[in-house]
Amino acid sequence: MGQYTQEGFITSWRKMCPLAQGIGFGELTISLCFFIYILIEAWALFYLVFSFRSQLPWASCDNTWNTAHCLGLQTFNSSNLTNQTNTTSAAIEFWERRVLVMSGGIEELGSVRWELALCLLVCWIFCYFSIWKGVRSSGKVMWKYFNSLICLWCRESSTTSSIISISFQVAYFTATFPYVMLMVLLIRGLTLPGAWEGIYYYLYPDLNRLANLEVWIEAGSQICFSYSLAAGTLNVLGSFNEYNNNCYKDCFWLCLLNSGTSFVAGFVVFSVLGFMAQKQGVTVDTVVESGPGLAFIAYPQATAMMPLPQFWTVCFFLMLILLTVDTHFVIVESFITTVSDLFPKLFRAPVRHEIFVLLICLSSFLLHLTLVTEGGIYVFQLIDFYGSTRVCQSVIAMSECLAVGWIFGADYFCNIIKDMTGQRPSVYFKLCWKYIIPLLSLISLILYLVEYKHLKINDRYVYPAWAYWTGMDHDSLLCSHGATVGSWTDVLDSRNLQRGNVALGLGTCGGFLLCYKNGGAVVCVGYLCFYWRLQSVSTPRGRIHHLLEETVSTGTRTQLLWASCDNTWNTANCLGLQSFNSSTLSGNQTTPAAVEFWERRVLVMSGGIEELCSVRWELALCLLACWVFCYFSIWKGVRSSGKVAYVTAPFPYVMLLILLIRGLTLPGAWEGIYFYLYPDLNQLTNLEVWIEAASQIFYSYNVAVGTLHVLGSYCDYTNNCYKDCYWLCLLNSGTSFVAGFVVFSVLGFMAQKQGVNVDNVAESAFVHPLSSRQSSSLAGGNRKTERRRRLLN
Repeated sequence: MGQYTQEGFITSWRKMCPLAQGIGFGELTISLCFFIYILIEAWALFYLVFSFRSQLPWASCDNTWNTAHCLGLQTFNSSNLTNQTNTTSAAIEFWERRVLVMSGGIEELGSVRWELALCLLVCWIFCYFSIWKGVRSSGKVMWKYFNSLICLWCRESSTTSSIISISFQVAYFTATFPYVMLMVLLIRGLTLPGAWEGIYYYLYPDLNRLANLEVWIEAGSQICFSYSLAAGTLNVLGSFNEYNNNCYKDCFWLCLLNSGTSFVAGFVVFSVLGFMAQKQGVTVDTVVESGPGLAFIAYPQATAMMPLPQFWTVCFFLMLILLTVDTHFVIVESFITTVSDLFPKLFRAPVRHEIFVLLICLSSFLLHLTLVTEGGIYVFQLIDFYGSTRVCQSVIAMSECLAVGWIFGADYFCNIIKDMTGQRPSVYFKLCWKYIIPLLSLISLILYLVEYKHLKINDRYVYPAWAYWTGMDHDSLLCSHGATVGSWTDVLDSRNLQRGNVALGLGTCGGFLLCYKNGGAVVCVGYLCFYWRLQSVSTPRGRIHHLLEETVSTGTRTQLLWASCDNTWNTANCLGLQSFNSSTLSGNQTTPAAVEFWERRVLVMSGGIEELCSVRWELALCLLACWVFCYFSIWKGVRSSGKVAYVTAPFPYVMLLILLIRGLTLPGAWEGIYFYLYPDLNQLTNLEVWIEAASQIFYSYNVAVGTLHVLGSYCDYTNNCYKDCYWLCLLNSGTSFVAGFVVFSVLGFMAQKQGVNVDNVAESAFVHPLSSRQSSSLAGGNRKTERRRRLLN
């Protein structure tokens, strides 16, 4: 696809299938997550520096960072491990206490590790000078991609006299030299004592594990990651080929080289694991856990046991650095090429391109400083687990195949490949694009959700709930990118602003009551179900009440009517804001001043619908002003009302942003945000939650009223209503989600002021005083009061 369009992975989808260009933005987000793997290069560089010491620091316990429970390589065997349950190998202590200086968890980021930060800076500098001239300036490029080497050849340029760029020279060396190191390490590994036990364990599978769903989920995830199926990198690399390049053959060699290299690398790894198992007197499967520990604990420990340990350690980490260098600068170049193709006039000029690359590398380095803090490993593992694998890859792969096989057309895609390569793909590929891959991706996604387990570090550290929900929100964002369609153009015409106004008005006026009383943002589960938002906004009464109290508390006016009890409508049971806290609320006959202002001044509520009484002239005047404004907004017809929408649609977002900033800076705000983002999943078994969510969706999107039908009737016949629907839904749900932060930050502030929990704020603010004041009458069966209570609730 990249070769056909000669574009990056966003603009290539825009050219081939505009409705599916959201897939490109999802791939862009995954590419950003892939940036974190430069940290592996920084770790390897750190180890490489220490590899030149006469005594390898991970081989002994004579270092300042070692504990009393440390075991050096001389005493590291099965008997020591059995007799002392609290012992730790010197390699693990070097990794955890010297390299990472691990904190207690992601809540304790700690300070930046300046040595790792320096290594990270060197890696980003090397990356910058590898790609700053771009790929197009090179006459011939050989790229390697993936963690175990993938090479991709692009054709020679017609201008043979062009100067080969720096990125070509770097790629030509870094793509081939790791193979030399791999062969050296393979030969050395096969000659180690106990190596063949590891090889036997590698080649003899446990067929019983095939019944484990997790094995299949991880295998599918690794395939997607290995072949870069969901990141769009190969699309970008293919865009540098000539139109008539045989991409069919390139794909074959790519798969063969990738899988072959991984297979050979398996012999290198498991021969060393067999050697370590013999040295320790244990079985191969208990030598080391998977993850970063395999490269930075097991292998350094194994090389320290060999003759000439410094030489083998240098070879290993030099190979690892070159592997990660290749992988990383290809990912960064793909990201930069894609963004440059989105804005060609802005970024393709020679000087501007270098500046743009510099800004990307510099900003990424600054962001990645969080990864080299004492708690950085927890952030790295969280992004690695949620940011680029599993849910994201399954959804993107499924969306890609559906777009190519069904929207663009599998037959037409085969014709394009035949036109480029001269040969038509097999029917098997059509079946894969249309049926097999979408079905397998869907099954993999369902199995992952069914067998979902929270991420743990070393099977002992459990992340806080907010970290898990941050990761799941990221997955939801990528899923929405993968499944969305539309373009960025013509978003701000007056008709769209009117629809945006409808989305803002109807989407946020219903009340966050559902979200509030069900323990937070059950919206995250809704993303994974069928895009039902299990949240709503607070009732108008409750919202006005809370926000006005917050306004008083922050001192925007000296005295507001709902802040004190010195007014004619207040009763003897009134509580002003100065005395409004949990202790005063514990009384039975108290009512906040804001509640009395709402009930006795604004509404002047009667005893029930049987007692309508007189018209409230002040509210009648306000109502008249609203209808007058409505009249002069639409009296010339809906086509002229777009001018009004230019003010009424964007301005609430400005106010929302101001309130959001103010809310997040209030003391106690983050307690409310935590309550908002941490759902009570037990409420999903409550049918009322789903009924109210469905009702809110109908109301929010105006599904059953017909307003959008009328607005759509003013569009041109060829207007892209598909795109309009997408933006309407996105704007609606996005606004409601952001508004939730505004509301719940204020609730957290109020909870701290009142000395109660967040889930008790609304009750203590306006439900509890009412029910307490009338508890005796309700107990006696006063139906009029009961109706009043239901109306207020």
